[in-house]
Amino acid sequence: MHAVATSLISCTLLLLLLAGFNGPQVDAASYFVASWGNNNNNTGTLASSPWLDSTNFFVPNPSKPYYTSRLNSGDVVNFMRGSYWPNTQFNLPAMSGVSYVAYGTGDMPVIGGALRIESSSWRAAGSGWPANAWKYNIGLNKRVNSLFYQDQRQILARFPNYDPQEKTGMFFAINVTTNFAAFTSSVTVATSVGTNNGPFPLTANAWNNATLRVRINNWNAAVVSVTSYSWNTSLQAAQMTFSAGITNAATWRWSAAYVEGLVSMFDAAGEFFYDSTSGYLYYIPPHSGAPRTDVYVPLQTAGLMFQVSTQYPYQVQNVLVSGIGTWRSQYAGLVTSSNAMYFNNLTISRCSMVGHYAVGIYLTCYNNFYTNCTVYNNYVNDTMGDGISLNRVNYMQAYNNHISNIMTRPLETASGFNAFGLGHYLGDNNEYAYNLVDTTGYTGIQIARGNNIYVHHNNVSNSNWQFSDGGGIYGTPNFSTFSYNRVSQVNGKTANSYDQAAGANGIYMDVGAVSNEFSYNTFDTISGFGIKISLKAGSAYNNTFYCNQFAPSMATGLGMTNKNLQINGTVIMYNYFVGKQGESMIYTDNSIQQSVVTRNTYCYLGVPTNRVFPFIWKSVGYTNAAAYFNQSGVDANSTCTYANKTSQCPAMPACPATMPSSPGLRPLYTRAGWQLPSSYQMAGMTTFQKAYNPYGTGKDSTSSAAHHPSILLSLYNWLLYELSYSAMGRLCGQRDN
Repeated sequence: MHAVATSLISCTLLLLLLAGFNGPQVDAASYFVASWGNNNNNTGTLASSPWLDSTNFFVPNPSKPYYTSRLNSGDVVNFMRGSYWPNTQFNLPAMSGVSYVAYGTGDMPVIGGALRIESSSWRAAGSGWPANAWKYNIGLNKRVNSLFYQDQRQILARFPNYDPQEKTGMFFAINVTTNFAAFTSSVTVATSVGTNNGPFPLTANAWNNATLRVRINNWNAAVVSVTSYSWNTSLQAAQMTFSAGITNAATWRWSAAYVEGLVSMFDAAGEFFYDSTSGYLYYIPPHSGAPRTDVYVPLQTAGLMFQVSTQYPYQVQNVLVSGIGTWRSQYAGLVTSSNAMYFNNLTISRCSMVGHYAVGIYLTCYNNFYTNCTVYNNYVNDTMGDGISLNRVNYMQAYNNHISNIMTRPLETASGFNAFGLGHYLGDNNEYAYNLVDTTGYTGIQIARGNNIYVHHNNVSNSNWQFSDGGGIYGTPNFSTFSYNRVSQVNGKTANSYDQAAGANGIYMDVGAVSNEFSYNTFDTISGFGIKISLKAGSAYNNTFYCNQFAPSMATGLGMTNKNLQINGTVIMYNYFVGKQGESMIYTDNSIQQSVVTRNTYCYLGVPTNRVFPFIWKSVGYTNAAAYFNQSGVDANSTCTYANKTSQCPAMPACPATMPSSPGLRPLYTRAGWQLPSSYQMAGMTTFQKAYNPYGTGKDSTSSAAHHPSILLSLYNWLLYELSYSAMGRLCGQRDN
């Protein structure tokens, strides 16, 4: 009896506490939704009689369907586990104090944004179409930007055709020196030698209304509509005008490009084309005959979309979204419908966002800042834009998220996005920790503008697959700390460029970044600089650079480069560097202390002079290399050779399997730290293409203080989220958050 009374008192006090946070409240209600539910004549308050979808979240109003919320502060919407909603979007009222959580047992509830087309529903396209083309009527005036077959993204009809080996024949060269009013290609390219599927069309206006994708600099691609097209016989080149201007780096002469979206380009296996006038979707499978398994075509804008309502048109407080999966939409897994909407204390946890075209989680507001929000233990996979994009955020925490496979095809980035895994634009006092970011087109983690940002214990690998420049971690923050991160396999790929050198960096602080600290980080298999800081002072200590193959023509060296960077306690071992006069593995005009530079291989291109600085160069005074070898611990195991060209340099030696540690370096966080708990994975879902965390089961990040970043967690957040949704669930009834 005493225990029951204590529980009731605790629950009552907790409810009163939450009421104090949220203001006056009506009685809180619990609602249930399930893919087998019913919206008609149903209150939705019983697990045995759930609603079908989000229709009843709003008071009916045909002229303004999202005008008035039925939900009130304190309400909980329970998404029944085991549910799968095909071709559905859930619209969520922008109402303070509402929780959207998974409920019950079984598989994660998943909102699918794609239309499923059964293999038996396709019909031969018929006369006038490619021999193995098939069609299905999906209806008029749709927007189709993706098609999935056998769990793979297929190709929107394009010229030149896509090449899975990503050779240069899948692009044509475009001359960017004329501000894109027209482009000219060399004769060999323009007459099809440089492309993989025939010559340019000679008919006027043949490419009108096509989409042009073109690489405009080291880090981005432009997407514009073609407004006119012609073939210039005298120049043997095509000429086009566009719907919008395109800016580009002035030093570029040739850029890679392709066009897409017209029926005349529909001719290769794996391509699809949608005819909006007839409503037919056309598809050429990667094998003979009709599609053998189901095809998925995203038609919904998002999985979860917050809609502005009359009660709270701008600021929304104390909202939880947890344990819900979204799958394959045209835009985002979770997004707000208005750039005027902003949240205070929004938590997004244990969700899975897979296969969305643009972005997994997208938080943004043009007029205000999100504050005290938390994004943790989420799985984001396979987008063509960004993984998790957080814009205008203060006191934000994003931790223990697994983000992978972002923009995996050259130039095919969603318009307006940057191909990063986890990104922040504008905000102060934020923490990004214990995230696993793997395989991104551009940077792994991007911090654009902000103060007092703490980036630590992240594992970033396989970044910069489609763009050079940038790095595993990139940004322009001030007075920020980057510690205990591991950055590996930074590629700096340039298959989609005709004249730019490969290479990208481990950590790159661009122009505008001031007074940042870099400590206890490890960099291995980096193609550019290990740490690159463009302008201002900072400090780097106890970092390790290991087994990196530094590319030539990368300005001033590779290990670290900066003006006025203090370098202490650093290990640089087993690296391979090719450079020219004035290039070195470390470049600074400040102090270098207690560092070890050993067992590296340096190949100098050109005639040796007394100004060769193979390993360390301090610009405050030219000193011969031997003096720096002695000062910095470089021993006879390091080698320096000379060659006339790169091909004459010695091969890169094999690296030992065991990575050396920096002085005082504590072990990196183990891989298990990024594993999602098994109860929140999507494993076991066999009714559709499942997307699960490939690393298996692991420890819940919130179950141990050692796994839980705490420097920015306020008592307010802790009470609101840890008590209200964990303790309340235990004291007041079953609730899965």
